[in-house]
Amino acid sequence: MDRKQRILQALEDADQPLSTNQVADTVDEHWKSVNDDLHEMLAEGEVAKKELSNRLTWWWDREIPL
Repeated sequence: MDRKQRILQALEDADQPLSTNQVADTVDEHWKSVNDDLHEMLAEGEVAKKELSNRLTWWWDREIPL
């Protein structure tokens, strides 16, 4: 299973909306890779923005430097 499929599976399996960081933890990838994949899937029409909005808390979130 490739990373994009694992990301979609993590979103489908979640019982509540997730942040990009939570998805990254679930699929054991860096948050930036997950964020880039979500943008690609959206641009390629693999997933609808409305669906992402329902499944992610903020699909554009970033790590906040301390």
